[in-house]
Amino acid sequence: MEANQLALLRLNLTHGLGRATLLKLLHAYQSPSAVLAQTPAQWARHAGISIARIEHIPAADDALVLRAAEYICHHQVKIVSINCAGYPPPLRQISDPPALLYIRGELSPRPCIAIVGSRRATRAGKEIARELGRDLANAGFCIVSGMASGIDGAAHEGALSAAGANNPGALSTMGVLGNGIDVVYPRANAHLFQSVAASGALISEYPPGCEPLAHHFPGRNRIISALSAGVIVVEAAERSGSLITAEFALEHGREVFAVPGPVYSPASSGTLQLLKDGAIMVTCAQDVLDEYCRHAPLFVEERNKSSNSRKTKAQAQGSTQSFAIGDDLFARATESLSPEEKKVFILLGSDPLHVDEIAGESGLTPMDVSSIVLHLELQGLINSLPGARYIRA
Repeated sequence: MEANQLALLRLNLTHGLGRATLLKLLHAYQSPSAVLAQTPAQWARHAGISIARIEHIPAADDALVLRAAEYICHHQVKIVSINCAGYPPPLRQISDPPALLYIRGELSPRPCIAIVGSRRATRAGKEIARELGRDLANAGFCIVSGMASGIDGAAHEGALSAAGANNPGALSTMGVLGNGIDVVYPRANAHLFQSVAASGALISEYPPGCEPLAHHFPGRNRIISALSAGVIVVEAAERSGSLITAEFALEHGREVFAVPGPVYSPASSGTLQLLKDGAIMVTCAQDVLDEYCRHAPLFVEERNKSSNSRKTKAQAQGSTQSFAIGDDLFARATESLSPEEKKVFILLGSDPLHVDEIAGESGLTPMDVSSIVLHLELQGLINSLPGARYIRA
């Protein structure tokens, strides 16, 4: 194991050294190895921390460290601190970021959306969660959830079915854990645990061997929210962890969506309250796609960067029309598109077209068109206008 990775592991396995203290140390020193090169007394002087509760730092050959390191190496788990390039940028922007993360698999480059809900889900709740996971993954989203039974598991399953049917290994889902990266919880999700690691990523801020303690789950929920452009709550009781995730979403400036349910069902009390409080109602993936086609604040910056880059290239080439059909720039812009995506892109110009008009002229279904225009917009190739209308960027 690389020296800084081992240093992070040893620090994270030190009893009494919590997240806030570890953050201060990582900000105060150039590297995790540099932290370990100093004594706790020196930490207190240099980083201004209290060392009263910090116990003995486990040695590199400590049995606990060796066991964790073996798992990490065998499963190619990455340990990334807040100072690492591989640390997810959205997490740096929240008030209480994780000091480090264990990542098994690959972080998805797709825009993320969370689907969360009750562990004691109804059959209908799991069905809609599975459907939303599948359809939103097909539309280009990565589905983020908490790997729990019920709604979470169904959402992951839906995303995995989309990846398997259309693009194996497409990084369609990521699971955030409330325990160590090596602990499968609940045990019944062992197969799902392996599948998510193979087709996406498992993420935890807790050290290997850490059990799923109750106070860990609010921390897990803040990571789910921070990674996502929005949070969809499918089923939630009046006092539910899913509502905590929705609260984090509001704090993080994310959209909150809720699936309505029967008025007298305890599983619907939380989601109905969210709707009363102004959450966006969702009955199918199209509702989410429509919202992001109109309001995509997390994607605008990347889209504009892409558009500005193309404009600069076009100006350098003296081009008066960036995407004139038949020129080299158009070919480069569309070479990675599917035939259906190219068909939609070619249809669009400077005159806005409604989704239904695009569907009518292309022969595609409105659902297919909605997925395609979202993908094209995220690439910066087209712009959305009010009323589900689109023009070429």
